[in-house]
Order: sequence, then structure tokens, then C-alpha cells
Amino acid sequence: MRKLPSDTALWLERHVLPREPALRNWLRRKRVVDLEVDDIVQQTYAILAARTDLAEIRNPQAYLFQVAYSVILKHVRRSKVQSRSSSHWTT
Repeated sequence: MRKLPSDTALWLERHVLPREPALRNWLRRKRVVDLEVDDIVQQTYAILAARTDLAEIRNPQAYLFQVAYSVILKHVRRSKVQSRSSSHWTT
């Protein structure tokens, strides 16, 4: 596991960690099939930690929720593609 740069860790601590409870509440209301809230949060953190330009984000809360929503959309799209491809081969 790689170590986060201190500025990234500090940004996450200041701007994301305090908003995690609100994010989790929002995600629980979404009820995504085959995707746990913890998994979405983990993937969201991974995406944010991989960014090199976090200081440029003007609205951290909106960005946090948008990244989480993107994780959900990616999962839903992947599920649809897998569903279509597997039904294609079973007929």
C-alpha cells in the first residue's frame, strides 16, 4: 500500500472525513443492488486519494457526493453490460 502525500491526507481529513456520515446516509437511501455502502465509500476514497490536484476543488462536499454517484453509475453500467452479454450467450 502506498503512503498518501501529507497534503492529500490533510485535505481528506479536513474536507471529506467530516462529511462521511452525510455521505453514508445519502448512500443508504440510494439502495444500490449488489453494492454495499462501505464499498462505495472505499472506492470514493481511493479515487480522491489518487488525485493530485485536490486543492483545486471548490466545493468538496459536492465533489465527494459526485464521485460516489459516479462509482454507483459505473457499477450499474457494468452490471447491465454483464447482464446483456450473459443473456446473449444463454439464448
